[in-house]
Amino acid sequence: MFLDIVDIYLKYERLGKTKSKTRFDLIRHSGRYEPCMVKGKRWVYLTGAKHIKATQKRKPDITITGGSGNHITSVFIPDPKRPELAYGDIKGTTDAALFLIGENSLEIVIAKGKKNAVLGLYQLLADGELDGEIDTLRNLAGAINTCDELEKYNFDDSFFNAKREN
Repeated sequence: MFLDIVDIYLKYERLGKTKSKTRFDLIRHSGRYEPCMVKGKRWVYLTGAKHIKATQKRKPDITITGGSGNHITSVFIPDPKRPELAYGDIKGTTDAALFLIGENSLEIVIAKGKKNAVLGLYQLLADGELDGEIDTLRNLAGAINTCDELEKYNFDDSFFNAKREN
């Protein structure tokens, strides 16, 4: 199955090995995505947006950082009745990001080069129109079990790209 809209899937979970209540560690991915690996770290922090200076219209609900103030993306939750679904764009790229937020998990779906279409992509997500593509990426996602394994993990995208085009 060829994927038309979404390109990369990343799944993070709270592993309980850390004192931080906002840290999520990468446990699965469908391909390497450098912008979410600040300084080579394979975890992110989901935090409040009090430090963001923006007008209320553009102020995010939460942010994702790589720690030490390394901003990755602002996260917008447009429907308060569905706080588990959100959108944003990745700093320094033209990529759109869709978020599926759970109590102990965070899934990030990247649509490369689609930053300007992020609101439409969010609507597709909310309407269930991206479920098939996201499920395909979930099924392709390779598991990462330990921090030691992360350090030696081979991030060769050719395997994932070949699988996606079939």
